[in-house]
Amino acid sequence: YDVKGPNGNRMFLPHYKEASDMLSDRWFYRWSSSVRTGENACRLDGDGGDNVHYRCEGLFVRAVWGKTLPNFFILSLDANGGEGLMHPQQFNKGVSQSINAVRFTHESLNFVGWNTSPDGSGQSFANGQEITLDKNTTLYAQWALATGSENGYDYVDLGLPSGTKWAIYNVGATSPEEYGDYFAWGETEPKDNYDWSTYKYCNGSENSITKYYIWNDLGRGDEKTTLDFTDDAARVNWGGKWRMPTDTEIRELINHCSWVWTTQNGANGYLVTSKKNANKLFLPAAGYRNATTLVGDGSFGDYWTRLCPWGSYSYGANYLRFNSGEIDDYYNRERYYGHTVRAVFSDNDKPSTFVTLTFDPNGGEGTMAAQPFEEGVSQTLAANKFTRSGYYFSGWNTAPDGSGTSYTDGQEVTLTQDVTLYAQWALATGSENDHEWVDLGLPSGLKWATCNVGANTPEGYGDYFAWGETSPKNDYSWSTYKYCKGSKNTLTKYNTDSNYGTVDNKTTLDLSDDAARANWGGKWRMPTKAEQDELINNCTWTWTTQNGVNGYKVTSNTNENSIFLPAAGSRNGTSVLHVGSDGYYWSSSLYEIGPYDAYLLVFYSGRVDWGYYNRIYGRTVRAVFSENDTPSTFVTLTFDANGGSGTMSAQLFEAGVTQTLAANKFTRSGYYFSGWNTAPDGSGTSYTDSQEITLTEDVTLYAQWKQVKGIENGYEWVDLGLPSGLKWATCNVGATTPDGYGDYFAWGETSPKNDYSWSTYKYCNGSYDTMIKYCTQSSYGYNGFADNKTTLDLSDDAARVNWGGKWRMPTVAEQNELRNNCTWTWTTENGVNGCKVTSKTNGNSIFLPAAGYRNGTSVYYVGSYGYYRSSSLDESNPSIAYRLRFGSSYVDGIYINRYYGHTVRAVCP
Repeated sequence: YDVKGPNGNRMFLPHYKEASDMLSDRWFYRWSSSVRTGENACRLDGDGGDNVHYRCEGLFVRAVWGKTLPNFFILSLDANGGEGLMHPQQFNKGVSQSINAVRFTHESLNFVGWNTSPDGSGQSFANGQEITLDKNTTLYAQWALATGSENGYDYVDLGLPSGTKWAIYNVGATSPEEYGDYFAWGETEPKDNYDWSTYKYCNGSENSITKYYIWNDLGRGDEKTTLDFTDDAARVNWGGKWRMPTDTEIRELINHCSWVWTTQNGANGYLVTSKKNANKLFLPAAGYRNATTLVGDGSFGDYWTRLCPWGSYSYGANYLRFNSGEIDDYYNRERYYGHTVRAVFSDNDKPSTFVTLTFDPNGGEGTMAAQPFEEGVSQTLAANKFTRSGYYFSGWNTAPDGSGTSYTDGQEVTLTQDVTLYAQWALATGSENDHEWVDLGLPSGLKWATCNVGANTPEGYGDYFAWGETSPKNDYSWSTYKYCKGSKNTLTKYNTDSNYGTVDNKTTLDLSDDAARANWGGKWRMPTKAEQDELINNCTWTWTTQNGVNGYKVTSNTNENSIFLPAAGSRNGTSVLHVGSDGYYWSSSLYEIGPYDAYLLVFYSGRVDWGYYNRIYGRTVRAVFSENDTPSTFVTLTFDANGGSGTMSAQLFEAGVTQTLAANKFTRSGYYFSGWNTAPDGSGTSYTDSQEITLTEDVTLYAQWKQVKGIENGYEWVDLGLPSGLKWATCNVGATTPDGYGDYFAWGETSPKNDYSWSTYKYCNGSYDTMIKYCTQSSYGYNGFADNKTTLDLSDDAARVNWGGKWRMPTVAEQNELRNNCTWTWTTENGVNGCKVTSKTNGNSIFLPAAGYRNGTSVYYVGSYGYYRSSSLDESNPSIAYRLRFGSSYVDGIYINRYYGHTVRAVCP
């Protein structure tokens, strides 16, 4: 055909040429882009008309071009394995329209929606959903297999190796896309608040799990790691063989199925398709519940298994976690979280029969839910929740008057029929040595006082005590603390680390240092850290106001008895801090890692915990006792300054019990403390500072004093209380003030000079290996000389020659004694850098200036380092001698060439 247009332009459309390949040699056919019916499309006939034809035929195509595209799109619908016929739909461009209702059917699958991809990995649409097309589109029918039901709930057989069948929707849901209910692990009902305080199987915290644990603060557990069916949300809610999956079954589902993140009926999640039989299930990303909040819905899927991990202090449980980019078969999370459950069963599972245990308060108040028991299976009784004013819970009985069968709280029991248990009650309070206590039903049996030490009502703050002191005071600081010498580094009692003072390795207060025992007597004492932890973990803590005072009502989880702990704050220095907002209660336990601290109970609104703080702070004390405690008898040790000044509190001793003397706090100008004596003149029994003694009666000890400084042959010395008794000069040899550098001496020479070198050294012939005195190795001696002298003769001792009397240079051992028994502090005195060397024993000190050293004709490191000669030779290399060295950040000892010019600090006996 020669086809001529209105504008005179022409085109030629040829007819078919080879009759053997074509239907006709007389006609031609050209496809159009339009669909007429499901199987037919429009075509151009050879006579110039249009017609329809089967789409499967091969026809020619003649292309066209226009300024605008067609103003409609075609939606094709594919049965995707199903059966039936649905015609394509024409959608006008930009106009919303409903997808035609599905007409396809499937022999064993249920239609669940449409998807742009046959495998469901594309975009999903619901049946009859309103959509707008921007291109020609094909939607594929999606199918779900329901191969049967168990106890009225549908399942999918995914052909898994184990034969496990999976439910097609979550427990609590009615369709695959619904989230269903959220359960804490081991609980079988949804709730409003998911946290430790509402969790069924704990006493309010992760360290007090009461079921399914190995070990925690409550002791050894039941070692169960798999849920009983009575705690299985699937079995309890759906019955039959249904149960929660194991970790292995989760892993099997992951490994034997393909997982495609998709949106199904508006819900995000994974379409899980069997690799064996192509059957599918949908797991919605239902998120999880924490406290009262739903988290991650639409983004995460968290599904409990029925297993928890093995291990001490394990408070989590295992679960499947997924998001759009990750699938993990093993996560562990705190059990109190609310997760969804997808139930499973296998042919080998057996249905359960349940009986009901009912709880009666029997005169008490409150409610307790009935407890389901799997018939014939041992299970733990639920913890009592009832209360009764003036009483505490003591157990259960099958008869109200206790004449039936008795059970303890949390006991393991086996039931075969419905049973009612009646709460049993006992009186809650009593007194010890005229101070009232409350029995909180704690595992240890410990009784807690109703008031603070020093108070007479539960709301009274009472007295504040530094740790280890038994009386309140005005100033709480290291300078006033009983068991130190003015700082945390000078502890005199209760110390495990020599860096902080005298070590005695005591970690628990002696009763004579226990503020509760000293003030209240009887069996009363301060609680240990473990006992405070027991109070925290076995009680419910409620911030409240009682008679106008803020604090915590502490209610037993066992018997509902309670005490009130006021927020008394604390004392630091002369100030009272945080009154009404914070509570700080001392324990009797030392913090061993940092022995300047002790453990205490700490709380404020919203937080209850233990901590450790400096022992000097003034804290309140809440006393405790147990039936096994024994009352004490005390005697008093009084301290007399005996000519000194200052104050020391009397020290309480438990009669017949060995105890450490308090460290001396008296001072006396020009003297240092040398010990104690039962007589002022020292004629009685002597005791050293911090000595261990045992008293059976009241005693007074008198401080003994010795002079701090003295003069030897016109030069001043200081007694640093060193073990050897050695006295150290206050100035360098050649100096007249403590900060003067003095003279520089080569080792063994007694006069300063201008040039310090081997060529000028007195005891060699010009080199290090030509020694003529003080030589222990012939290889260093002139012509093989050796005299084996290792300590300077007094005639070669710069101190003795220049100062006379008993003065001499210190040995290496005496310099080491100075290093090890004093505190070295880099400082500046009168513009001169150096180290202040302070005795750890008596606090006396000397100043050593950083005088540097001389080599050749030069002076080095003046103001930066100090180098001080000893009288000791290095025996292995007699060309060098020992010196004391220090800088701003270190003090050590090292050997150096004998010819160097160093300063000398003299000593005397």
